[in-house]
Amino acid sequence: SSPRRSRSPTKFSRRLRATRTRCDARLWRTSSPTRRTRRSRPSAPPSASPSISATTSQAYCYYRQNKLQEALDILNGQEETAAVLQLESQIYYRLGRMNDCMSSYEKLQKFKVDSIDLKINIIAALVAGGRASEVQVAMKAQKVDLTTRALRDTRSFELAYNSACTLIENKKYSEAKEQLDLAKRIGKEELMVEDYAEDEIEYELAPVSVQLAYVQQLQGQTQEAMETYANMINKKSGDPSSLAVATTNLISIKGTKDVADGLRKLDRLVEKSTAPNQLQLIESLEFKLSSRQKEALYSARVLLLLHANKIDQGTRVGQWAAWYVSRQCVSCFTSSCSSCERKEGPES
Repeated sequence: SSPRRSRSPTKFSRRLRATRTRCDARLWRTSSPTRRTRRSRPSAPPSASPSISATTSQAYCYYRQNKLQEALDILNGQEETAAVLQLESQIYYRLGRMNDCMSSYEKLQKFKVDSIDLKINIIAALVAGGRASEVQVAMKAQKVDLTTRALRDTRSFELAYNSACTLIENKKYSEAKEQLDLAKRIGKEELMVEDYAEDEIEYELAPVSVQLAYVQQLQGQTQEAMETYANMINKKSGDPSSLAVATTNLISIKGTKDVADGLRKLDRLVEKSTAPNQLQLIESLEFKLSSRQKEALYSARVLLLLHANKIDQGTRVGQWAAWYVSRQCVSCFTSSCSSCERKEGPES
């Protein structure tokens, strides 16, 4: 269920649970931004069903605490029920083990789970695993029509969003923009019904705005994309994950034109770690970005430090600097996909 005006966390931003980033060596000036896919939201708590064992509920509690390996260890050896497989797939997703995630979803098919949430999550896992080309076939088997006309009738925010991400991955940018616009319209209508103010709606739909800006950037409309990123950052009109994405993408456009400003923006996203000579993401981001997306953010910071001739600081960023310097990578090309997930368990 959706919270109303006393909501915390927010309606759409709390859906954003998992991300993907791809880093390749490219010239800095042609580097690409960060991108999002979404997974669907939590549904009923495990305890709500008599078929959920105490062991599965315990694993879910660890999962909610971001103790992913502990949760997976508890599930190992358990009977592969629908509940176990659903939770297992989500843990694998968060760990970035997309092939294992899809394996769990494939095993779920024998239970004939007919859920829009499951279909949304399958798309997210395929896109995050670099298998966007398989989405159409997978959804055809699930009897899901991903054309824009059909999505208008379905009126699922997440389904439209994830379908758009599939199109982006397949370089069908105009169609992707159509579906992102549709997702934004559906989301706005939902929020208006719940009496959200305009500034609150802007905040809630920030992930879609960032994705639309990403499409603009891919189409060469860099000025428009840059304005969206900068406006969101300056107004802080988005959840922490969206602001992190916008920051990384803005830097990918500006490159080394304003190193000091780029470093100031990135410094808002990191803090000193308890480990010596190490940095970590601020708490609100630590469990919301994938390892690849963290890599993109850290690598951008390292490259700016190197261009600012702050070699000592660059090396103190840790293994990220070593990784890039050892490969003589003078610039990075990043893109990412974040997804909103439906957890088969209670909302926090």
